[in-house]
Amino acid sequence: MTTARTDRRLAAILAADVAGYSLQMGADEEGTLARLKAVRKTLIDPTLVQHRGRIFKTMGDGLLVEFASAVDAVRAAVDIQRAMAKQNGAVSKTQRIELRIGIHLGDIIIDDDDILGDGVNIAARLESSAEPGGICVSGAVHDQVRDKVSFPFTDLGEQTLKHIARPVKSYGIAAKDMVQRQEMQKDDKISKPIVVIVTGVRNRIGKTTVAKTLLDYWTANQLSFRIFDASGSGNNDLARFHPEATRVVDLASVEDQMAVFDTLNKGPKITLIEIGSDQFITVLRTLDHIGFVAAADAGAIDFRCLYVYDENEPDLSEVRSYFRDGFFHPVLNELTRQKPAGVEKAQSASGDIAIPALPKQAIASAENESVGFLTYVANKLPNGAGADYSFVLRGYVRAWLAEIWTYYDKIEMWKNSKASKSKASK
Repeated sequence: MTTARTDRRLAAILAADVAGYSLQMGADEEGTLARLKAVRKTLIDPTLVQHRGRIFKTMGDGLLVEFASAVDAVRAAVDIQRAMAKQNGAVSKTQRIELRIGIHLGDIIIDDDDILGDGVNIAARLESSAEPGGICVSGAVHDQVRDKVSFPFTDLGEQTLKHIARPVKSYGIAAKDMVQRQEMQKDDKISKPIVVIVTGVRNRIGKTTVAKTLLDYWTANQLSFRIFDASGSGNNDLARFHPEATRVVDLASVEDQMAVFDTLNKGPKITLIEIGSDQFITVLRTLDHIGFVAAADAGAIDFRCLYVYDENEPDLSEVRSYFRDGFFHPVLNELTRQKPAGVEKAQSASGDIAIPALPKQAIASAENESVGFLTYVANKLPNGAGADYSFVLRGYVRAWLAEIWTYYDKIEMWKNSKASKSKASK
Protein backbone atom coordinates (compact mmCIF):
# COMPACT_ATOMS: atom_id res chain seq x y z
CA MET A 1 0.00 0.00 0.00
CA THR A 2 1.37 3.40 -0.99
CA THR A 3 1.51 6.09 1.68
CA ALA A 4 0.98 9.60 0.39
CA ARG A 5 3.39 12.34 1.37
CA THR A 6 1.07 14.98 2.83
CA ASP A 7 3.55 17.81 3.15
CA ARG A 8 1.12 20.12 1.35
CA ARG A 9 3.88 21.90 -0.50
CA LEU A 10 3.13 24.77 -2.83
CA ALA A 11 3.57 24.16 -6.56
CA ALA A 12 2.49 25.54 -9.90
CA ILE A 13 0.36 22.96 -11.72
CA LEU A 14 -0.24 23.00 -15.47
CA ALA A 15 -3.14 20.98 -16.85
CA ALA A 16 -3.55 20.54 -20.60
CA ASP A 17 -5.73 18.60 -22.98
CA VAL A 18 -6.74 18.62 -26.64
CA ALA A 19 -9.72 20.72 -27.65
CA GLY A 20 -12.30 18.67 -29.56
CA TYR A 21 -10.38 15.46 -28.94
CA SER A 22 -13.42 13.15 -28.91
CA LEU A 23 -14.66 14.52 -32.26
CA GLN A 24 -11.25 14.03 -33.85
CA MET A 25 -11.02 10.51 -32.46
CA GLY A 26 -14.40 9.67 -33.92
CA ALA A 27 -13.34 10.88 -37.36
CA ASP A 28 -9.82 9.42 -37.44
CA GLU A 29 -8.80 7.53 -34.31
CA GLU A 30 -5.47 6.16 -35.52
CA GLY A 31 -4.42 9.40 -37.19
CA THR A 32 -5.32 11.52 -34.17
CA LEU A 33 -3.37 9.29 -31.80
CA ALA A 34 -0.34 9.32 -34.11
CA ARG A 35 -0.39 13.12 -34.41
CA LEU A 36 -0.78 13.55 -30.65
CA LYS A 37 2.13 11.20 -29.90
CA ALA A 38 4.30 13.01 -32.42
CA VAL A 39 3.56 16.47 -31.02
CA ARG A 40 4.19 15.24 -27.48
CA LYS A 41 7.56 13.77 -28.42
CA THR A 42 8.86 16.57 -30.62
CA LEU A 43 7.31 19.69 -29.09
CA ILE A 44 5.49 19.44 -25.78
CA ASP A 45 7.76 17.23 -23.69
CA PRO A 46 11.04 18.99 -24.67
CA THR A 47 9.49 22.39 -23.91
CA LEU A 48 8.33 21.23 -20.48
CA VAL A 49 11.82 19.92 -19.70
CA GLN A 50 13.38 23.20 -20.83
CA HIS A 51 11.21 25.07 -18.34
CA ARG A 52 11.82 22.60 -15.50
CA GLY A 53 8.41 20.96 -15.65
CA ARG A 54 7.82 17.48 -14.25
CA ILE A 55 5.08 15.43 -15.90
CA PHE A 56 3.16 13.56 -13.21
CA LYS A 57 0.24 12.09 -15.10
CA THR A 58 -0.98 11.59 -18.66
CA MET A 59 -4.64 10.82 -19.35
CA GLY A 60 -5.23 10.04 -23.01
CA ASP A 61 -5.30 13.53 -24.50
CA GLY A 62 -4.29 15.35 -21.30
CA LEU A 63 -1.43 15.71 -18.86
CA LEU A 64 -0.61 17.23 -15.47
CA VAL A 65 2.75 18.94 -14.96
CA GLU A 66 4.34 20.32 -11.80
CA PHE A 67 6.60 23.40 -11.78
CA ALA A 68 8.51 24.94 -8.89
CA SER A 69 7.80 28.40 -10.32
CA ALA A 70 4.62 29.97 -11.69
CA VAL A 71 6.76 31.97 -14.13
CA ASP A 72 8.24 28.75 -15.53
CA ALA A 73 4.77 27.27 -15.91
CA VAL A 74 3.39 30.28 -17.82
CA ARG A 75 6.43 30.58 -20.07
CA ALA A 76 6.27 26.87 -20.86
CA ALA A 77 2.57 27.14 -21.68
CA VAL A 78 3.09 30.14 -23.97
CA ASP A 79 6.04 28.52 -25.75
CA ILE A 80 3.97 25.39 -26.33
CA GLN A 81 0.94 27.29 -27.63
CA ARG A 82 3.06 29.45 -29.93
CA ALA A 83 4.81 26.40 -31.37
CA MET A 84 1.49 24.60 -31.78
CA ALA A 85 0.00 27.59 -33.62
CA LYS A 86 2.97 27.68 -35.98
CA GLN A 87 2.70 23.96 -36.63
CA ASN A 88 -1.07 24.09 -37.14
CA GLY A 89 -0.66 26.80 -39.77
CA ALA A 90 0.95 24.25 -42.06
CA VAL A 91 -1.79 21.58 -41.85
CA SER A 92 -5.49 21.37 -42.64
CA LYS A 93 -8.06 22.21 -39.95
CA THR A 94 -9.09 18.56 -39.65
CA GLN A 95 -5.53 17.55 -38.70
CA ARG A 96 -4.76 20.32 -36.21
CA ILE A 97 -4.02 19.58 -32.58
CA GLU A 98 -5.19 22.51 -30.45
CA LEU A 99 -4.54 22.54 -26.71
CA ARG A 100 -6.29 24.16 -23.80
CA ILE A 101 -4.05 24.90 -20.81
CA GLY A 102 -4.92 25.82 -17.23
CA ILE A 103 -2.42 26.84 -14.53
CA HIS A 104 -2.87 27.24 -10.78
CA LEU A 105 -0.52 27.85 -7.87
CA GLY A 106 -1.64 25.92 -4.81
CA ASP A 107 -1.16 23.10 -2.31
CA ILE A 108 -0.56 19.61 -3.64
CA ILE A 109 -0.27 16.11 -2.20
CA ILE A 110 2.14 13.68 -3.81
CA ASP A 111 2.19 9.92 -3.57
CA ASP A 112 4.62 7.68 -5.41
CA ASP A 113 3.36 8.29 -8.92
CA ASP A 114 0.44 10.68 -8.65
CA ILE A 115 -0.33 14.26 -7.71
CA LEU A 116 -3.50 15.32 -5.91
CA GLY A 117 -5.11 18.23 -4.11
CA ASP A 118 -6.81 21.57 -4.78
CA GLY A 119 -3.84 22.78 -6.80
CA VAL A 120 -4.47 19.99 -9.30
CA ASN A 121 -8.26 20.23 -9.29
CA ILE A 122 -8.34 23.97 -9.90
CA ALA A 123 -5.75 23.77 -12.70
CA ALA A 124 -7.85 21.08 -14.40
CA ARG A 125 -11.04 23.17 -14.15
CA LEU A 126 -9.28 26.28 -15.44
CA GLU A 127 -8.02 24.30 -18.41
CA SER A 128 -11.57 23.55 -19.49
CA SER A 129 -12.30 27.31 -19.34
CA ALA A 130 -9.47 28.19 -21.74
CA GLU A 131 -10.19 28.72 -25.41
CA PRO A 132 -8.59 26.36 -27.95
CA GLY A 133 -4.98 27.43 -28.28
CA GLY A 134 -5.30 29.61 -25.17
CA ILE A 135 -4.33 29.62 -21.52
CA CYS A 136 -6.35 30.26 -18.36
CA VAL A 137 -4.55 31.00 -15.08
CA SER A 138 -5.76 31.59 -11.56
CA GLY A 139 -5.41 34.89 -9.73
CA ALA A 140 -2.64 33.33 -7.62
CA VAL A 141 -0.60 32.66 -10.76
CA HIS A 142 -1.35 36.08 -12.23
CA ASP A 143 -0.12 37.79 -9.06
CA GLN A 144 3.19 35.91 -9.32
CA VAL A 145 3.90 36.55 -13.00
CA ARG A 146 2.28 39.85 -14.00
CA ASP A 147 5.46 41.91 -13.47
CA LYS A 148 7.78 39.24 -14.88
CA VAL A 149 6.26 38.48 -18.30
CA SER A 150 4.89 40.75 -20.99
CA PHE A 151 2.01 38.57 -22.22
CA PRO A 152 -1.38 40.36 -22.27
CA PHE A 153 -3.82 38.93 -19.71
CA THR A 154 -7.58 39.34 -19.90
CA ASP A 155 -9.46 39.59 -16.59
CA LEU A 156 -12.10 36.84 -16.70
CA GLY A 157 -13.51 37.66 -13.27
CA GLU A 158 -14.42 35.08 -10.64
CA GLN A 159 -15.47 31.74 -12.03
CA THR A 160 -17.53 29.06 -10.35
CA LEU A 161 -15.71 25.82 -11.08
CA LYS A 162 -17.20 22.34 -10.81
CA HIS A 163 -16.44 20.65 -7.44
CA ILE A 164 -14.53 23.72 -6.21
CA ALA A 165 -16.14 25.24 -3.11
CA ARG A 166 -15.22 28.89 -3.74
CA PRO A 167 -15.17 31.07 -6.86
CA VAL A 168 -11.73 31.35 -8.43
CA LYS A 169 -10.40 34.60 -9.85
CA SER A 170 -9.02 33.87 -13.32
CA TYR A 171 -7.21 35.48 -16.23
CA GLY A 172 -6.83 34.39 -19.83
CA ILE A 173 -4.14 34.65 -22.49
CA ALA A 174 -5.81 34.45 -25.89
CA ALA A 175 -4.34 32.41 -28.71
CA LYS A 176 -4.21 35.44 -31.04
CA ASP A 177 -2.26 37.48 -28.49
CA MET A 178 0.40 34.81 -28.15
CA VAL A 179 0.84 34.62 -31.90
CA GLN A 180 0.64 38.34 -32.70
CA ARG A 181 2.40 39.81 -29.68
CA GLN A 182 5.83 38.44 -28.94
CA GLU A 183 7.42 38.57 -25.52
CA MET A 184 10.44 40.89 -25.36
CA GLN A 185 13.67 39.01 -25.87
CA LYS A 186 15.35 38.61 -22.52
CA ASP A 187 18.65 39.65 -24.05
CA ASP A 188 17.11 43.06 -24.72
CA LYS A 189 16.45 43.52 -21.02
CA ILE A 190 20.15 43.27 -20.21
CA SER A 191 21.41 46.82 -20.42
CA LYS A 192 25.12 46.22 -19.76
CA PRO A 193 27.71 43.45 -20.01
CA ILE A 194 27.58 40.65 -17.45
CA VAL A 195 30.78 38.80 -16.61
CA VAL A 196 30.47 35.70 -14.42
CA ILE A 197 33.60 33.90 -13.24
CA VAL A 198 33.29 30.33 -11.95
CA THR A 199 36.26 29.08 -9.96
CA GLY A 200 37.21 26.96 -6.95
CA VAL A 201 37.65 23.25 -6.38
CA ARG A 202 37.57 20.68 -9.18
CA ASN A 203 36.77 17.38 -7.46
CA ARG A 204 33.26 15.99 -6.95
CA ILE A 205 30.76 18.66 -8.04
CA GLY A 206 33.38 21.23 -8.91
CA LYS A 207 33.63 24.43 -10.88
CA THR A 208 33.02 22.85 -14.31
CA THR A 209 29.86 21.13 -13.12
CA VAL A 210 28.58 24.36 -11.57
CA ALA A 211 29.43 26.28 -14.77
CA LYS A 212 27.41 23.75 -16.77
CA THR A 213 24.35 24.20 -14.53
CA LEU A 214 24.58 27.95 -15.06
CA LEU A 215 24.89 27.61 -18.84
CA ASP A 216 21.86 25.31 -18.87
CA TYR A 217 19.99 27.88 -16.77
CA TRP A 218 20.70 30.63 -19.30
CA THR A 219 19.77 28.31 -22.15
CA ALA A 220 16.41 27.58 -20.49
CA ASN A 221 15.90 31.34 -20.12
CA GLN A 222 16.59 31.80 -23.86
CA LEU A 223 19.74 33.83 -23.28
CA SER A 224 22.81 33.92 -25.50
CA PHE A 225 26.26 33.82 -23.95
CA ARG A 226 29.99 33.48 -24.58
CA ILE A 227 32.18 30.89 -22.85
CA PHE A 228 35.89 31.17 -22.09
CA ASP A 229 37.76 28.26 -20.53
CA ALA A 230 40.75 29.69 -18.64
CA SER A 231 41.01 26.76 -16.25
CA GLY A 232 44.50 25.86 -17.40
CA SER A 233 43.67 22.14 -17.17
CA GLY A 234 44.51 19.75 -19.96
CA ASN A 235 40.93 18.51 -20.10
CA ASN A 236 39.28 21.84 -20.97
CA ASP A 237 35.98 20.36 -19.84
CA LEU A 238 33.77 23.26 -20.89
CA ALA A 239 35.13 22.98 -24.40
CA ARG A 240 34.22 19.28 -24.33
CA PHE A 241 30.60 19.94 -23.33
CA HIS A 242 30.15 23.14 -25.37
CA PRO A 243 32.69 22.78 -28.20
CA GLU A 244 31.18 25.33 -30.59
CA ALA A 245 30.69 28.07 -28.00
CA THR A 246 33.86 27.74 -25.91
CA ARG A 247 37.20 29.43 -26.50
CA VAL A 248 40.20 28.26 -24.50
CA VAL A 249 42.23 31.24 -23.23
CA ASP A 250 45.14 32.06 -20.95
CA LEU A 251 44.29 35.12 -18.88
CA ALA A 252 47.94 35.66 -18.07
CA SER A 253 48.30 36.62 -21.74
CA VAL A 254 47.62 40.25 -22.68
CA GLU A 255 46.31 39.12 -26.07
CA ASP A 256 43.75 36.79 -24.46
CA GLN A 257 42.80 39.47 -21.92
CA MET A 258 42.01 41.74 -24.86
CA ALA A 259 40.08 38.94 -26.60
CA VAL A 260 37.83 38.58 -23.55
CA PHE A 261 37.45 42.06 -22.05
CA ASP A 262 37.72 44.30 -25.13
CA THR A 263 34.81 42.47 -26.74
CA LEU A 264 32.19 42.61 -23.98
CA ASN A 265 29.93 44.87 -26.09
CA LYS A 266 30.51 43.08 -29.40
CA GLY A 267 28.39 39.97 -28.91
CA PRO A 268 26.14 38.34 -26.31
CA LYS A 269 25.85 40.45 -23.16
CA ILE A 270 26.73 37.51 -20.91
CA THR A 271 30.27 36.18 -20.64
CA LEU A 272 31.13 33.13 -18.54
CA ILE A 273 34.75 32.45 -17.63
CA GLU A 274 35.92 29.28 -15.88
CA ILE A 275 39.30 29.75 -14.22
CA GLY A 276 41.49 27.74 -11.87
CA SER A 277 41.53 28.91 -8.26
CA ASP A 278 45.33 29.01 -8.29
CA GLN A 279 45.24 31.69 -11.00
CA PHE A 280 42.19 33.58 -9.78
CA ILE A 281 43.70 36.12 -7.41
CA THR A 282 46.40 37.00 -9.96
CA VAL A 283 43.74 37.63 -12.60
CA LEU A 284 41.71 39.75 -10.17
CA ARG A 285 44.75 41.89 -9.41
CA THR A 286 45.30 42.37 -13.12
CA LEU A 287 41.66 43.36 -13.66
CA ASP A 288 41.96 45.81 -10.81
CA HIS A 289 45.18 47.23 -12.28
CA ILE A 290 43.65 47.89 -15.72
CA GLY A 291 40.50 49.51 -14.27
CA PHE A 292 37.99 46.72 -14.89
CA VAL A 293 37.10 46.36 -11.20
CA ALA A 294 36.57 50.12 -10.91
CA ALA A 295 34.20 50.01 -13.91
CA ALA A 296 32.26 47.20 -12.22
CA ASP A 297 32.11 49.18 -8.95
CA ALA A 298 30.71 52.13 -10.89
CA GLY A 299 27.93 49.92 -12.28
CA ALA A 300 29.13 49.85 -15.91
CA ILE A 301 29.63 46.06 -15.77
CA ASP A 302 27.78 43.40 -13.82
CA PHE A 303 30.76 41.46 -12.41
CA ARG A 304 30.00 38.29 -10.44
CA CYS A 305 31.73 35.22 -9.10
CA LEU A 306 30.63 31.71 -8.15
CA TYR A 307 33.38 30.29 -5.92
CA VAL A 308 33.06 26.53 -5.36
CA TYR A 309 34.43 25.28 -2.04
CA ASP A 310 34.21 22.10 0.05
CA GLU A 311 34.07 21.46 3.80
CA ASN A 312 37.42 23.20 4.22
CA GLU A 313 36.27 26.67 3.24
CA PRO A 314 39.27 28.84 2.34
CA ASP A 315 39.77 32.41 3.48
CA LEU A 316 37.86 34.27 0.78
CA SER A 317 38.20 37.76 2.26
CA GLU A 318 40.70 39.01 -0.34
CA VAL A 319 38.71 37.58 -3.23
CA ARG A 320 35.47 39.08 -1.91
CA SER A 321 37.07 42.53 -1.81
CA TYR A 322 37.05 42.68 -5.63
CA PHE A 323 33.26 42.29 -5.84
CA ARG A 324 30.43 44.49 -4.68
CA ASP A 325 28.09 43.22 -1.98
CA GLY A 326 25.74 40.60 -3.37
CA PHE A 327 27.94 39.80 -6.38
CA PHE A 328 30.18 37.15 -4.79
CA HIS A 329 28.49 33.78 -4.26
CA PRO A 330 30.24 30.92 -2.40
CA VAL A 331 29.03 27.54 -3.68
CA LEU A 332 29.16 24.62 -1.24
CA ASN A 333 30.63 21.59 -3.01
CA GLU A 334 28.88 18.34 -2.08
CA LEU A 335 27.89 15.18 -3.91
CA THR A 336 26.25 12.40 -1.91
CA ARG A 337 25.82 13.56 1.65
CA GLN A 338 22.23 13.93 2.73
CA LYS A 339 23.07 16.87 4.98
CA PRO A 340 26.14 18.58 3.55
CA ALA A 341 28.47 20.36 5.91
CA GLY A 342 27.50 24.00 6.07
CA VAL A 343 24.35 23.59 3.99
CA GLU A 344 22.14 25.32 6.57
CA LYS A 345 24.53 28.25 6.62
CA ALA A 346 24.53 28.43 2.84
CA GLN A 347 20.75 28.23 2.60
CA SER A 348 20.28 31.02 5.11
CA ALA A 349 22.79 33.39 3.48
CA SER A 350 21.41 35.57 0.70
CA GLY A 351 24.41 35.12 -1.58
CA ASP A 352 25.46 31.55 -0.84
CA ILE A 353 24.51 28.46 -2.84
CA ALA A 354 24.32 24.91 -1.50
CA ILE A 355 24.56 22.25 -4.20
CA PRO A 356 22.10 19.48 -3.26
CA ALA A 357 22.99 15.80 -3.05
CA LEU A 358 23.14 13.77 -6.26
CA PRO A 359 23.99 10.08 -6.69
CA LYS A 360 27.43 9.53 -8.19
CA GLN A 361 25.92 7.37 -10.93
CA ALA A 362 23.82 10.30 -12.17
CA ILE A 363 26.65 12.80 -12.45
CA ALA A 364 28.95 10.18 -13.99
CA SER A 365 26.37 9.18 -16.60
CA ALA A 366 25.80 12.76 -17.78
CA GLU A 367 29.52 13.50 -17.90
CA ASN A 368 30.40 10.28 -19.73
CA GLU A 369 27.98 11.22 -22.49
CA SER A 370 29.67 14.66 -22.91
CA VAL A 371 26.31 16.45 -22.91
CA GLY A 372 24.91 19.31 -20.89
CA PHE A 373 22.56 18.43 -18.06
CA LEU A 374 19.57 19.91 -19.88
CA THR A 375 20.33 17.76 -22.92
CA TYR A 376 20.75 14.72 -20.68
CA VAL A 377 17.40 15.29 -18.96
CA ALA A 378 15.77 15.65 -22.39
CA ASN A 379 17.27 12.24 -23.33
CA LYS A 380 19.17 13.64 -26.29
CA LEU A 381 22.59 12.91 -27.79
CA PRO A 382 25.01 15.79 -28.50
CA ASN A 383 23.76 15.87 -32.12
CA GLY A 384 20.13 16.19 -30.99
CA ALA A 385 19.13 12.64 -31.79
CA GLY A 386 17.22 10.57 -29.27
CA ALA A 387 19.23 8.73 -26.60
CA ASP A 388 18.55 5.90 -24.16
CA TYR A 389 19.75 7.31 -20.85
CA SER A 390 18.46 5.88 -17.58
CA PHE A 391 14.99 7.17 -16.68
CA VAL A 392 15.90 6.97 -12.98
CA LEU A 393 19.16 8.91 -13.35
CA ARG A 394 17.53 11.53 -15.57
CA GLY A 395 14.94 12.02 -12.85
CA TYR A 396 17.63 12.60 -10.25
CA VAL A 397 19.41 15.11 -12.50
CA ARG A 398 16.16 16.92 -13.31
CA ALA A 399 15.29 17.43 -9.64
CA TRP A 400 18.88 18.36 -8.79
CA LEU A 401 19.08 20.91 -11.58
CA ALA A 402 15.75 22.48 -10.61
CA GLU A 403 16.90 22.92 -7.01
CA ILE A 404 20.14 24.60 -8.08
CA TRP A 405 18.22 26.89 -10.40
CA THR A 406 16.09 28.11 -7.48
CA TYR A 407 19.29 29.62 -6.09
CA TYR A 408 20.01 31.25 -9.45
CA ASP A 409 16.49 32.70 -9.44
CA LYS A 410 17.10 34.04 -5.96
CA ILE A 411 20.35 35.82 -6.83
CA GLU A 412 19.11 36.84 -10.30
CA MET A 413 21.82 35.21 -12.37
CA TRP A 414 20.14 35.86 -15.73
CA LYS A 415 19.60 39.61 -15.66
CA ASN A 416 20.97 42.76 -14.12
CA SER A 417 20.29 42.50 -10.41
CA LYS A 418 18.34 44.98 -8.33
CA ALA A 419 21.55 45.70 -6.45
CA SER A 420 23.27 46.55 -9.71
CA LYS A 421 20.48 48.86 -10.78
CA SER A 422 20.28 50.68 -7.46
CA LYS A 423 24.03 51.20 -7.20
CA ALA A 424 24.34 52.32 -10.79
CA SER A 425 21.69 54.98 -10.22
CA LYS A 426 23.50 56.52 -7.28
